Amino acid sequence: MVTSMAAADRGITPAALDLDTEPGSTHPLGTAVSRDGVNFSIFSEGATEVTLLLFDHASAIEPAGTYYAFRVDGPWNASTGYRFNPNKVLIGPYARGIYKGLWNRAAAAGPDDNLATSMPCAVVDTADYDWEGDRPLKRPFHESIIHTDEGDEFGPTESFRGLDNRTFYLLDPNNPSAYANYSGAGGSTKAPFLRGAKTARRSSTRR
Repeated sequence: MVTSMAAADRGITPAALDLDTEPGSTHPLGTAVSRDGVNFSIFSEGATEVTLLLFDHASAIEPAGTYYAFRVDGPWNASTGYRFNPNKVLIGPYARGIYKGLWNRAAAAGPDDNLATSMPCAVVDTADYDWEGDRPLKRPFHESIIHTDEGDEFGPTESFRGLDNRTFYLLDPNNPSAYANYSGAGGSTKAPFLRGAKTARRSSTRR
């Protein structure tokens, strides 16, 4: 679903966008820019609905164009590990650019709508980017170590946890409301589902 939504406290009435849309491709994950438009792809096993929000500039709260975010609906049952909340505006887990000028941590952490203080992602075309000699590491996945950013602007509730908590995180099998903390950082991700993120964010080295 592609729609325009805005925070009620800003006095903006939700409205549908008049855009040409068509079925896209499941790969690559994230956004892929082409001559004909942009392909958006994310994965969620437990979601019942995903809404794509489009903004015409980074600080807009009325979605329209080149910046985007998601709302994901599904079951909420913390005791079984389901934590979907369609009120929350989520960043794309494979985003290459994020604007945090409006972001408010308290609003993000609470259960209510946070569109007015959310972080939109930028549609980035890397085709003409100057890598200044950087190139992919080409390191086998089984030899790689993945570190996820979970500071203020990259909190898991705003991305992987809100997108599909059970899919992206290892949960305690005896208590699915808690996380299996093998990483020492409070939780551990399921590595196979991060392969797209590893590719999209392009690990590189300078020689």
